[in-house]
Amino acid sequence: MKRLLLVATVSLAVTTALTGCAPMGSHADAPKATPATAQMMSLKQAGETYERLAAKSNGAREAWLHGPKLTEANLDEHRTLAGRAAKVTSDFATTIRTQGWPAQSRRPLDALRKDLEVRAAAYRKVAAARTIEQYVAAARHVSLSSPAAAEVRRALKLSEAPTFCFCDTPSGPTAG
Repeated sequence: MKRLLLVATVSLAVTTALTGCAPMGSHADAPKATPATAQMMSLKQAGETYERLAAKSNGAREAWLHGPKLTEANLDEHRTLAGRAAKVTSDFATTIRTQGWPAQSRRPLDALRKDLEVRAAAYRKVAAARTIEQYVAAARHVSLSSPAAAEVRRALKLSEAPTFCFCDTPSGPTAG
């Protein structure tokens, strides 16, 4: 009887391992896409993906920076622009975390991802501001660029992007 129970247990374990199925009631979650499980991009694919993400993020930043002059009448419009910038920036960070990037780009991409997460959080605070004073105070904490971006571009063999300069945010000059 013990031998039969052992054979049945081993059979179940082998079947589970071969089919990838979990026993009923195990509540096992499906694996999430991570750099370890995502398909590895070629250097060319990674460069194209990065350029597309960066362009979208930069576009959202520019739309926020160059909105109409901040007034009580258009505060909601500015908050909407900050909210869009937060979403695009957050999506950029998520894509960095979940894609299979080439090995030589992972370290600078991880540094950039962390910077993007901080920037997205800062944009969300701007978008949540209820007054112009709160908006301006929050806008001063939005970092407009990351030194890691240049490292990423080098790792992905992309041409250098122009250096982001001092510019006016809706709250005044900010270093990038």
